[in-house]
Amino acid sequence: MAPKIFFTADLHLGHSNIIKYCNRPFQTVEEMNEKFIENWNDTVSDRDEIYVVGDFAFMGTKHVEEMLKRLKGRKYLIRGNHDKGLNETMALKYFDWIKDYYLLKVPERDNQVQKIVLFHYALRT
Repeated sequence: MAPKIFFTADLHLGHSNIIKYCNRPFQTVEEMNEKFIENWNDTVSDRDEIYVVGDFAFMGTKHVEEMLKRLKGRKYLIRGNHDKGLNETMALKYFDWIKDYYLLKVPERDNQVQKIVLFHYALRT
């Protein structure tokens, strides 16, 4: 079976205030982190590709690394506005690459290619 491609964004792992700001159904940041990791690993296999389109985590380097070690799949990160403090040297042990922008070309049937622009644009309301 061919690897699957997944997309996610705005996980904000470790960001306790995001629970309140986005009305997430968790009592604690630890509960939120664990549920996201569980759902990720229930969906993504080690062969799959997953593109994180910004705002992966909002926590210290040690905790980010602990989370990344547990996540399945080949991971790619598009930087988000909350990823500025990310230790990229550490993160590149787990992400295949980290970029600001990426044009993903997905082969389709009949030699066609679907182009998908990946970019994290933080909208202020």
